[in-house]
Amino acid sequence: MNHPAPPLSFLRYLLVTVMLGIPLAAQAGTSPKTLSAQPNIVLIMADDLSAKEFQLYGGPIQTPNLERLAHGGMFYQAAWSTPLCGPSRAMLMTGRYPFRTGFYHNQVKPPDADLWHHNILLPQLLGRAGYHTAMFGKNHFGGDARSDYGFDESLTVEDWPGYDGPSQGLPNASDAGMYSVQWYWHPALLHNGEGIPTGPKDFGPDIEVDHIVEFIGANKHRPFFVYYPTNLPHQNYVPSRGRWAYTDVPERDADGKLTGQRIEGSLESNAAYVDHLVGRIVAAVSEAGLAEQTIIMFVTDNGTAGYGKNHLETDKAVHVPLIVNAPGMIPPTGYVDTLVDFTDFLPTLVDLAHGELPFDYALDGHSFAPQIWGDTKFEGRSWIFTQMHLARWFRDHDWLLDGNGRFYRIGDARTEVEGYEDVTLSTDPEVIAARRRFETYSEKTPKPDLDDPEVYARWRDLLEDRVEYNKLGDFAPYRPPYLDNEMSPTGPDHLSP
Repeated sequence: MNHPAPPLSFLRYLLVTVMLGIPLAAQAGTSPKTLSAQPNIVLIMADDLSAKEFQLYGGPIQTPNLERLAHGGMFYQAAWSTPLCGPSRAMLMTGRYPFRTGFYHNQVKPPDADLWHHNILLPQLLGRAGYHTAMFGKNHFGGDARSDYGFDESLTVEDWPGYDGPSQGLPNASDAGMYSVQWYWHPALLHNGEGIPTGPKDFGPDIEVDHIVEFIGANKHRPFFVYYPTNLPHQNYVPSRGRWAYTDVPERDADGKLTGQRIEGSLESNAAYVDHLVGRIVAAVSEAGLAEQTIIMFVTDNGTAGYGKNHLETDKAVHVPLIVNAPGMIPPTGYVDTLVDFTDFLPTLVDLAHGELPFDYALDGHSFAPQIWGDTKFEGRSWIFTQMHLARWFRDHDWLLDGNGRFYRIGDARTEVEGYEDVTLSTDPEVIAARRRFETYSEKTPKPDLDDPEVYARWRDLLEDRVEYNKLGDFAPYRPPYLDNEMSPTGPDHLSP
């Protein structure tokens, strides 16, 4: 089976540009000097937060710092994660779809369950390009962020021998898992292998950003990469209530100073605090004199809990905000409709770092770095894909196939529901041709072979757990009968995302 070829590296991009006789400044919208420098890269990822929550995307929550970044750069209307945190992070770190990594679900992983054993990871490639790299926040997969993932520095939410805070008390949770410690108040934090003593009045995300600010200042004379997957606004488990709940957050006055009080936990208060943290990071970049040399990206790992996360209908679980701000490269652009999925981050960031992608390593992502460099003719990929357990989503600019197998004509709509026309049962020739075209996309992203005993063994617990089954929905998505008839050729233009 032929899979999508790896995207062009930065050097190959330059070669093609020169061969076509396009001046670098005209092609990239910036000077050759800017193109030759390695920009600092800051990637911030919030947890369980849909695009539709943000006022920027038509929602109710105001995030002034993020809005300034978006309007001073660009914000993507068609960016996809997966419906669940683990598979999203696996795609981002590897540039590969689940059929390559084996990370289909939080409970469906490769036999060794280690992301780093069979994949080349983003921090490794950026390190080879000369970047000093650091990870802060949620270490979803376990392992050592430095020795296993390839980061030079880390401050992650993890248990350590001297941690004296309470467990979250989640029933049936592993004693060593991420729910065995507190993420927010009295957090368990491990800094470069050594525990940080904390108390009940210490708020984990504040400490994490304190260290990010320090890292930026200490490394301003060399290219750096900051990866900050914050736990916010993921709900934590509260034993006294016997349920999940949003954490309270510190109250701050108009000058940003702590008042000593707390604001009651809610989605809005948590999202607003994420925005505050983003503002602190942006200010640190500016104060270090690095604004023109730094690319700041913001994204979330999946849709909001209770609304999108784990849901199969439309793209409400996977449609996430994506903001890119790079004053030295991007003029204020605003809304862009480029298709992006989480496999695209690895090749994009490596290209932006002027690094090299491995030629003997299969990648599924496609770089959108040319758009960040200012290439106004950049068209991007023609379709994107994501998956959680056996549910699979595909979309192009006009059509959407969701995890239930429902097919939608979406046109210019990017709202997750409104403006989507369900044409699953339509006999319109245009609809049938589009749906058949989507089958060619499906053929390029193989499904797991559950007839293979070794593969089925990794799926058994999920498939046989009726509670999980009922929560996630139907494992047999709708398939129109005409797809099993002889398909008409669709032409080579439809075979490459």
